[in-house]
Amino acid sequence: MADPRVSGTEPAGPEPVVDPETAPLRGIPTLLTPSRLERTVARRSAEIRATVPDADYSLTVPADGLVEAAAAEDVPAVALLIAAVARALTRVPRLNAGYRDGRGELYSRVNLGVTIAAEGVYVVPTLFNCETKPANLIAAELADYRARALADRLESAELAGGTFTVADFGADGLTAGTPLVVGGQAGALGIGAIRAVPVVRDGAVVPGHEITLTLAVDHRIVQSSDAGRFLAAVAEEVAGT
Repeated sequence: MADPRVSGTEPAGPEPVVDPETAPLRGIPTLLTPSRLERTVARRSAEIRATVPDADYSLTVPADGLVEAAAAEDVPAVALLIAAVARALTRVPRLNAGYRDGRGELYSRVNLGVTIAAEGVYVVPTLFNCETKPANLIAAELADYRARALADRLESAELAGGTFTVADFGADGLTAGTPLVVGGQAGALGIGAIRAVPVVRDGAVVPGHEITLTLAVDHRIVQSSDAGRFLAAVAEEVAGT
């Protein structure tokens, strides 16, 4: 799972046993009982941290074209970003890959796992063959996944087969975030919220927009030079939207 944060748990029923020595310092604790999904996410998060030697890299890029295109095409900016990431992966295939049994493997399809909030944690359904899909189709599939995730109606096959993961931290109002690298994938990209900022154009300060991209990679197969080329490719694709 990419960015599997554990939150939104329910208080347990019985009163906890309070240690009188620690109670004055920490107060009386309320126990939180994780749901089945939260237990799964917690377990997988621990497995990822224990087995994947990750590194992360960030780049802040102009987003004026992204904002304009989202308004003109009447699609969410995240759909345009996902399409841009898919195109960048075809240009830098080292990131559309994974590490298995002591060697890397490049994947022929671009299947993007995208984080969606459900039951207080995040599920990661897969958008298959994203390299061939326009932003409006990606937006429609995302909307369908969100609706069915909230209703706990996602199929297991829809949660598998990803070759790369996109974590939309901007949906939570965060300007940046580092995702976890899913086992069997070379990397994951965290997308921050689009920010209105002053920019300099032709010697004048004017309103503009920017977005921060944070790439987490499996360092066994992806080096900093690969990460730099990929983030630059995403920036170029975003600029060209």
